[in-house]
Amino acid sequence: LQDPQAQRWFALAADQSERGEPLGAIESLKRALSIEPDAAHAHALLAHCLLASRRPHAAAHEAAIALNLAPSEGSSHFAMAVVCLAQRDWRRAAVHLDLAQADDPEDPNVRRARAQLFELTGQQKRIRPELEAALTLEPDSPTSLAALGSYHLGRGEVPRAKELALQALQIAPQHGTALVLMGHTLLREGETAGAQEHAVWALRIGPP
Repeated sequence: LQDPQAQRWFALAADQSERGEPLGAIESLKRALSIEPDAAHAHALLAHCLLASRRPHAAAHEAAIALNLAPSEGSSHFAMAVVCLAQRDWRRAAVHLDLAQADDPEDPNVRRARAQLFELTGQQKRIRPELEAALTLEPDSPTSLAALGSYHLGRGEVPRAKELALQALQIAPQHGTALVLMGHTLLREGETAGAQEHAVWALRIGPP
């Protein structure tokens, strides 16, 4: 992105996406792209946000645009990778994730996506190292905190899951995934009213 105003809209969108607000991020990205329509990074992030908003066909379209505009950029391959994950095309997802990681080995988004791929393909022992690496790379990321918390909850480690959910919500109180995670931990602890309250908040915010 070259235009200062487009840069500001993109920065806002990236922040909104990290806070678990994909709908707001989509609007910010539309503004950025109205200024610089050929910005591959913006199309790539838009693909991710559309997928988070449960619009897979639109996400695939944006990922393809990003890859066409910048076929060597890691962000383009990451966008296509998450689309492939949604399409359950594990082989193509792995290829694009490898290319994204080669471009930027310290991208926590790629680490989380690799963890998702390993979970979906039953490679259980490879999940936790990727999630912990993502959090190490970006310790204040509510998305990484919530992802690691969900991993622990899935293994019955409720106290650790709740601790991570609380950390995520302290950083981003409206983070959809963290709210859902907190609701699940409260439900496991028998706090039905609290779990219901967090579920309502998550629904009001929109898709995590």
